Amino acid sequence: MEWAFRIATDAGFGAGHLIRCGALAATLEQAHTVFTDPGEERIFDNLTGWAKRRVREDRAGTAERAIHWLGERSGRGLIVDSYALDGDMIAKAARCGQTVMFRDGPPYGPEHISVDPNPGAGSHRGVLAGPGFFPLPARLCALRETALQSGTPADRPVAILIAFGQRDSKQCTAKALAGLCEGKREFDVTVVLGPGYPDRAGIFSIAEGNTQVRIVESPEDLASLYADFQLAIGAPGVSQFERACCGLPTILVAQNERQQPLAAAWEETGAAVVAPAVRAEITSEVDHLMADRNRLNTMRDKSLATVDGKGAGRLAAALMQSVRDGVS
Repeated sequence: MEWAFRIATDAGFGAGHLIRCGALAATLEQAHTVFTDPGEERIFDNLTGWAKRRVREDRAGTAERAIHWLGERSGRGLIVDSYALDGDMIAKAARCGQTVMFRDGPPYGPEHISVDPNPGAGSHRGVLAGPGFFPLPARLCALRETALQSGTPADRPVAILIAFGQRDSKQCTAKALAGLCEGKREFDVTVVLGPGYPDRAGIFSIAEGNTQVRIVESPEDLASLYADFQLAIGAPGVSQFERACCGLPTILVAQNERQQPLAAAWEETGAAVVAPAVRAEITSEVDHLMADRNRLNTMRDKSLATVDGKGAGRLAAALMQSVRDGVS
């Protein structure tokens, strides 16, 4: 069966969409067409390698061309990864053929299959739920194996990673860094700045003269850095699945209302703790974890247990089985 993907960056969230769709596409191993919003050429340059063909939609937030492709003949399916497409558009796609959509919680439908990989979600007919269905690149499996083999980190000075994705709309990076730079703390801090960070100069100003702070801008492979750290501070998006797969405990800071229940669900797994987007609160959570290294090690184990890195194969198999079963 041939699959197409309708992907949109939705105000800067494109990296996460690309990661999980690329991982799923590599596992499905059929020819793939990718439909994108107009004006996203630069963002989607790295589609080369798994997208056989890319088609621009006429307008952002629509899927007319993808729906036309889906309705041309049978034996095709459309996978939607976008927060911008409304229910009417998804219903129209579902009437034309097998339609799958990534969601961050209910309500589900009108797509044939909803994929909600967040912790706390429950699978039932038409819904594939939980971290076991989150598609991650194969390289994450190798990083997870390395983490498993390395065992519990020794009692040594902790290195902390601050990474809030491409844009960091609430500038939580600055809040976390400013708090950690106050007073004397026995750990190093690495700050990752995405290409859309709104105040790059402000971060360098906060870090100026502090030899314990390193700033990394737009790394090609953030996941490869995870083994160097014992704690991360970030948002509950796609990167949290990567961190958990690599056994990296995280202080999660939600950047909008949609992320708040996601952060709470991760905290329930024991792989993360939640802090509000307030400098003092973030710093307090760091200090609490530094004073309880056993808890930090437990969070590491919970992370590895929650995300096994095999979600792409599991999801691909479930989608193909649904096609064979004629789910509608």
